[in-house]
Amino acid sequence: MGTQQSKEEVIPLTDARLRNLKTKEKAYQEPDEGGLFVEVMPGGTKAWRLRYRLAGKQEKVTPGEYPSYSLADARAWRECCKTLIGRGLSPMPLKHRAPRLRAAARLHSRPHALAMP
Repeated sequence: MGTQQSKEEVIPLTDARLRNLKTKEKAYQEPDEGGLFVEVMPGGTKAWRLRYRLAGKQEKVTPGEYPSYSLADARAWRECCKTLIGRGLSPMPLKHRAPRLRAAARLHSRPHALAMP
């Protein structure tokens, strides 16, 4: 018995792994966790995507591209989406707010950024 990985086992992405993803003739996907993955396009674009089910239908939404949309940003966005999906709501409207939510999350994680000089 060898040490084969099961097809469903997902090794979480890292920034180093993302930076080193090479383009191929056809687009391909590298999974993270919880339905989040990065799609590497032949032209070099690395687009974040989230696959989820809502009302029995599989859907997919794209928040942004790596590296302008970091791994941490994508994972935080996935968690927001999971909350909505758990309530039976589509995260599609969240996509349009993603840049503003990312900026707000950064300010929230650095309270001193809000302090007056």
